[in-house]
Amino acid sequence: MLNPEDQVWLYIQFAARRHASESARLVALQEKITEPEAIILLVLHVQTGLTQNDLAARLARDKTTVSRTLSKLEEMGLIIRSIGSLDGRSREIALTERGHRAVAASVSRLRNDVRAATRGLSDADLVACYRVITLLATH
Repeated sequence: MLNPEDQVWLYIQFAARRHASESARLVALQEKITEPEAIILLVLHVQTGLTQNDLAARLARDKTTVSRTLSKLEEMGLIIRSIGSLDGRSREIALTERGHRAVAASVSRLRNDVRAATRGLSDADLVACYRVITLLATH
């Protein structure tokens, strides 16, 4: 049997993958893009200002593939690339207003799923969940 830490990690991974996959599917259908393209939009919704290299590393994809995907998303008006704030040689990527609208319905659905799943938990339990998830996400 798994120890408590491993159980938490396993369930968080399972939930995150399930929700990310469903969110990507919804965005892809709505925008008529592929799920990998939709995943990039979802990542940029959570953290704007990433570079192409940042995205490639986070998604475990090669830089060329990410570059081609970003070009397509930029042509569609879903993202914008601008000169980096810290390094003028890099290009930071952000969602456009259309890109934000594309992920809004998916994010709203995810929030509703989380609310439904956590209904009945005390505020203290929710705070504890948030702490654990934050620690796992930042380490």
